[in-house]
Amino acid sequence: MNLRVFFLELKRRRVYRVAVAYAAVVFVIWQSSDFVLPALGAPGWVSTLVVILTLLGFPIALLLAWAFDITPEGLKRAEGVGHAAAPGTRRGGAVAVFVAGALLAFVAALVLLFPRGGPTLDRERVVVAVFENQTGDPALDPVGRMAQDWITQGIARTGLVKVVPTLEALRSFQHVEAQAGALGAAAGVRAFAEEAGAALVVWGSYYRQGEILRFQVQVSDASGRAADLVATLDPVDGAAEDPVGALEVLRQRVMGALASLLDPRLSGFTDDSGSPPTYEAYLAFVRCDELYIAGEIANSVEHCLRAYAADSTYVLPLLYAAVSYSNLQPIQADSLLRIAARAEDRLSRGDRLWLNHWRAYLDGDYAEALRLAREGADLIGGQNWHYTVGDDAIYANRPRETLEASARIDPARGWIRGWVYYWDNLTKAYHMLGDHERELQEARRGRRQYPESQQALRHELRALAALGRVDEVHALLEESRGLPGTRYRYVEHSRRAVAELRVHGYRGAADEIIERALDWLRARLPDEGATSALRRRLAITLYLAERWQEAGEVFDSLAAEFPEDIGYTMGYPGVVAARLGDRETALRYDSALAALDTPFLNGTNTYWRARVAAVLGDRDRAVELLRAAYAEGYKHDIHVHRNMDFESLYDYASFLELLRPKG
Repeated sequence: MNLRVFFLELKRRRVYRVAVAYAAVVFVIWQSSDFVLPALGAPGWVSTLVVILTLLGFPIALLLAWAFDITPEGLKRAEGVGHAAAPGTRRGGAVAVFVAGALLAFVAALVLLFPRGGPTLDRERVVVAVFENQTGDPALDPVGRMAQDWITQGIARTGLVKVVPTLEALRSFQHVEAQAGALGAAAGVRAFAEEAGAALVVWGSYYRQGEILRFQVQVSDASGRAADLVATLDPVDGAAEDPVGALEVLRQRVMGALASLLDPRLSGFTDDSGSPPTYEAYLAFVRCDELYIAGEIANSVEHCLRAYAADSTYVLPLLYAAVSYSNLQPIQADSLLRIAARAEDRLSRGDRLWLNHWRAYLDGDYAEALRLAREGADLIGGQNWHYTVGDDAIYANRPRETLEASARIDPARGWIRGWVYYWDNLTKAYHMLGDHERELQEARRGRRQYPESQQALRHELRALAALGRVDEVHALLEESRGLPGTRYRYVEHSRRAVAELRVHGYRGAADEIIERALDWLRARLPDEGATSALRRRLAITLYLAERWQEAGEVFDSLAAEFPEDIGYTMGYPGVVAARLGDRETALRYDSALAALDTPFLNGTNTYWRARVAAVLGDRDRAVELLRAAYAEGYKHDIHVHRNMDFESLYDYASFLELLRPKG
């Protein structure tokens, strides 16, 4: 058969029609699976399987179209070359739908019949619940938290058994309590175990008898289908006015029970960390914890420091306060970590790792921070450590490791359920790897979990802009105006979309969006006045719109108002001067940035110098300065690749190699 006859035969047998019909059916399957599969509770691998099978089905559909006819009498082998199709013969859509439907039925069978079960429970991991207050006196509610925390700390200090950290356990407990009430029933214990990912659950309650508080404790094993009670401990009594003294006895009883279940060495473990903190200190720390979970960071820090002031031997609150300070006030965070380090022997192994991790983080040593996070994930496990691995891996330019760590976390369980930034790390990792289709898929999963979140919308917007889906970008920007959040979210989203569109080659769309954002800001000037909040956003938006002179004037006013901000006083003035062709002034700001010796800059000043050099056209110097910034502790993150000041480097080999993911 010559080539001309072959193509005529393809047309006669309607193979072309099958190809088009199959592509249309598969497109519908791919689009719908993004919504249907998560709703069915299908594992993540099913989405990948759908794509692979439908791609493999394409040549099968073409072969079937070539070889067979669908007739009123059923499936028949096709006639040879030159024969006309019999009346009633069908191909095209029928063949395509048949093949795609068969593949989809196979996937559906896997989803419905494959035993998914519940979450995996670690049989050697313990979680301690908040003890239930049965006294009838709400003023004694904090005692249940105190019991949970002191038992957890005691188990953690042994280093012999994995235990869910207090804060992680508390968030899991609060969710289960809100859904199912107290843990008195086996179903509640089982639900708590699943939330925390631990098979052994320590739980209990306390009652008041006159001036005495009586604690009752049980241990359940949830590794089977139900939560089996494996130990009931003798009651422990303490003074109602100051129950702290009973906590150490309670802890020793629990460790004795766990010794028979996990490791006999627990019963003989001697804890030289001292007695529990004072009741006043504990009450303040309980409040610190509650505020931290609620996102009230400033108030949380205040209560943590109050706890330490009430009992200077109680160093754990300092660690919490330091973590809260770490991004906004690194000098204060460092001071608190140094104080906590003096009493490091009073911390559990996990808290010591946490302390050293945050010291490395503040120093900008993300490789060391990542190493410590990996150690925490291996030794202690749990969502918090796996999330921290993923977070540090982004900053260390290892997005594949972020994906591996994220895969160990169920975003619908435990404390991570309320943490939209899980999706930030996941989508950033795919963005850094250039897989924007998968980035968009995960961003939309995050938006289904957080439909009202501006942060979740930002993840989807970033992926759409990178893909050049301009109409959807415009639609999402309009949607952002109606979501809860600060009034300037629309402008902030617009700026990020513009940066992504520019770097991916959609300059016209970017220019249109930035002009709209400028109009939006200017329309608010008469009513709001030139507030610092508005001027900050106006200055950066003018810069993105390439209104260099106007932007420079606003930056100058901000520099006078915020003299401690090197971006306003030196960074932006330097790049604006470079944009305006004033090389001498730009280099003067470069020298001022180089001379800075402020603690915890972590390469920020050197990063600004790289931007100035890139705008001036000194490409080799810009890359070397950017490399130096990373060495000084500047975070690897996605904003670098889309920064318009580096446009002269977008096709520069050494710049691309520097940004290339290393793991």
